[in-house]
Amino acid sequence: MLLKLYTSNRVEVLLLVTLGFFSYFFAPFSPWQQRINATTLVARPDYDLVFVSRPIADYGSFYVGNYANFEGLGRAMPKDMPGVGARSRFRVCPGGKLMVRRVDGTLVTLIDGSNPASTPFRLVDVNAPDVSYDGQRVIFAGIPEGPYESLKYDPANPTRLGHAKEPGAWRLYVVNADGTGLRQLTTSDQQLDVSQFRGPYGDNVEFSGYDDTDPAWLPDGRVVFSSTRFPVKAQYTGVRATHLYVVNADGTDLHRITTERNSADRPVVDPITGRIVYARWWRNFHYPHHSLTSAELAEQPYTEGVGQPANIAKSGYDTKAGLTGHRLKAAGEQEGILPRDNLFRNSWQLQSVNPDGTDLRMFAGNFREEVSNHAYGGSFSDNGTFFANFFPMFNMTEAAGFGGIRVYGRGPGAPRKLIGVTELQLNNLVLPTSHGIYKSDYAGEPYVLPNGNLIISYVPNTPERILQDYGLYHYDPISQSLTLLYNNAGTAELRAKALRPRPVPPIIADRVTSTPKPLPPSITAIKGDSVEALHADGSFTFANPNVFFNAPVDVPIVSAPKVGEASSIRFYANPQRVNPGSFSNVDWPIPFAETLLDAYGGVPVTRVPANMQLFEQLRTSKAMGYKVPFTGGPNPDGAAHVTGLNFDRPLTTTRCIGCHAGHTMLPIPEGREDQIFSNLAPGADVSVSSSLVDGTRNHARYVASLIDRKVNTVPNENAYKIWTSASGQTRNQWVQLTFKVPIWVKKVRLYDVKTTNSVASQINRATVRLYADAAATDLITSQEVTGPLGVKGEEVVLTTHSGKAVKAQAVRVDLHDGTGRLFQHTIISLGEIEVIASAGDPDLVNGSARQLAPAEYITHENQTDISIHPNPAADFLEIRLPHQHFARPDISIWNATGQLQYAVRDMNIAVNASIRITTSNWSAGIYIVRASEGSKVVTRKVLVSH
Repeated sequence: MLLKLYTSNRVEVLLLVTLGFFSYFFAPFSPWQQRINATTLVARPDYDLVFVSRPIADYGSFYVGNYANFEGLGRAMPKDMPGVGARSRFRVCPGGKLMVRRVDGTLVTLIDGSNPASTPFRLVDVNAPDVSYDGQRVIFAGIPEGPYESLKYDPANPTRLGHAKEPGAWRLYVVNADGTGLRQLTTSDQQLDVSQFRGPYGDNVEFSGYDDTDPAWLPDGRVVFSSTRFPVKAQYTGVRATHLYVVNADGTDLHRITTERNSADRPVVDPITGRIVYARWWRNFHYPHHSLTSAELAEQPYTEGVGQPANIAKSGYDTKAGLTGHRLKAAGEQEGILPRDNLFRNSWQLQSVNPDGTDLRMFAGNFREEVSNHAYGGSFSDNGTFFANFFPMFNMTEAAGFGGIRVYGRGPGAPRKLIGVTELQLNNLVLPTSHGIYKSDYAGEPYVLPNGNLIISYVPNTPERILQDYGLYHYDPISQSLTLLYNNAGTAELRAKALRPRPVPPIIADRVTSTPKPLPPSITAIKGDSVEALHADGSFTFANPNVFFNAPVDVPIVSAPKVGEASSIRFYANPQRVNPGSFSNVDWPIPFAETLLDAYGGVPVTRVPANMQLFEQLRTSKAMGYKVPFTGGPNPDGAAHVTGLNFDRPLTTTRCIGCHAGHTMLPIPEGREDQIFSNLAPGADVSVSSSLVDGTRNHARYVASLIDRKVNTVPNENAYKIWTSASGQTRNQWVQLTFKVPIWVKKVRLYDVKTTNSVASQINRATVRLYADAAATDLITSQEVTGPLGVKGEEVVLTTHSGKAVKAQAVRVDLHDGTGRLFQHTIISLGEIEVIASAGDPDLVNGSARQLAPAEYITHENQTDISIHPNPAADFLEIRLPHQHFARPDISIWNATGQLQYAVRDMNIAVNASIRITTSNWSAGIYIVRASEGSKVVTRKVLVSH
């Protein structure tokens, strides 16, 4: 029924109590019944609210047919949540309205989509309003009349719900808060020649259109928004990928600031920093593969294609260039090292970026947990806490909505649950086939008021929940009470914002002002000169001072690769070419560079393409098999391979530290000394004197907890989550950490176990010893520690008399005595061991010696012919190697100070082939070119002058 808005507080309270009475009999003990009974004392918001009221589209899920019986609703189908996710963000719901609810409860319609003639632009639907910082203007997305394609649905095959072509007509409009001054901000003036995308798998003519949505006011008065103007197909179900654009308030200087492979939606401005926080579709369907060999597709690949051309499954690659398109063939899968499918990612996460598109970082995250990290849009409180939408179908294409609201702090950490569906409820599905649709109340689209209360869109927990008929509610998160503000039956009331002045966040001036090209490089250009074509928009610098860098203990970030297991970093580009969507065997990524790491795990200055979809992968040395190393420490849960894609703007420097999920959330120390020292313990092998669970298959797991960067809490006496000595062994126990390579140790930190209730374990006296060899026979130094250690750690400094770090390969901790009783046994235990060390000699870190290539890279033995032209070089140089001497050499170029300028591994040298390298951005000077393969080594000097 139509729930009318009553202006009398007394009448509205009576209505809510009546609904509570109804809920008591028909849905007892439901969250709705509990919350609605507590609404009588909740105050109304003190601000006018602008929101959209949109008819609810059909087909809210791929997975349920039209004969499903939803709790007595007969053949009812789940309905869509308008404006949510890759499939629903551009769906047209004719009759949508932009409305204002005044403080006194009266309603004003600013844009009426049911009456297109009421506006000069003949708008039939609206979405995504945002209010200017002075509270006087509203920007929103609107779409005019027109024939728009509907979703395709086959009742005989209900799980194959096809995608409609995006309408290509959503544009941005601005209106005053009183309804006057309506004007159009973005237009349909972009005309692109999209013929380069026509290929054997279909004619992608839909790239000729585009849609604009999700606008947000920037602190300097400009607008950031999400758009499909840049032609890219996402790597799932063939939908268009969105990117962030910025435009002046008068419509001028419209330009792209991100270059995504999948999508960038829902930008909002961080009130603390002025940066843009947005939902990013984190997806890369090319997985790490240990081998570099190419394998043509011999069988139908694993594909998530929906309604895509069948002939695409008959061509392309299964493996190539250290990658595979089959997720079950990924590194770590077939060896059984990683948890199954742990490299698979297909979800949305919170990212942040400057208004010019620079300095891309993860805004919040918790280890590799997809369920913790998923978020899609939301609202900041004035103090900078983010209230996010959570939708249990993480990819946001197969089901839109049916979710809840969670709260994120900035940086590493798990979200806090608030209301609605806030986690997976696999045992609470509406139907067994209704993936992502649970028996619960649904909530979303939060707006945070200055007092900490929220305006939300909400659906109570009744059978009609699947219709997603959202109403606007005032929600008090302290009392968990709800007040109905407005609900019109058959429409969803969404995206509310208060018409109020707000503090203006810091203004971040643009450092990059160049405009990206409107098209990616064509397949013809890529085939002609794959490396140089990728640099069409210029280049930026990639810098990571230490890929082995780890977060502190108890910070929920994955551990880095083990020291000694990473030797080089490979760079890949993956622009759009002819792939119509979800086929990993097509548009294979382009490996364009490989750089050897320095002695400290640092990535030397590397020039990579700007405004280009990129990802990276580490490799071990050839002596170790040239494989992809794993991440996660003693219990690997990932690989040193980016499971999404990244980008940056030209003439900038991308800085990060570590190599693992969440590493962009780590602050980079300013001093080089602090950059090279980190906790390297997660990369050690652990042995112990005894163990309470010795002999069981989980023994290694419990011993590994000593170096998992978690000071483990003991929740109860039945949970074996930590290492303990054997029962009764409280004296003369030991733990030894052995590293694959020598490291330079500065400190060791020892932690007692965190405890609950009366459970306790405490070390009274210990000695830390460093050994030069892996067998722990050559003692270098030792330091005694008196307990108790405490759960915050006891730091043991192990430098030499001159204060230098100690080169060692084994760290042994002798636990002389302690007290404790855990799991019904008298034992002793440690919660965690940290080894603060460097992978390279810190004495050389501030001098040129640090940057010098190893001696083996500057020898001149076994020289063969090599040709460099031109010499001197200006904009480029060509290196020609004789095929009779080299087949797959390594090539590196070093500058006069010993810095690695360029490197590539295993070049396949055809007869009389040459390698062309751009040098226009290099500093003038002398460079050393080195080519090597086995015992064959060639070095030549080349002069670069401009």
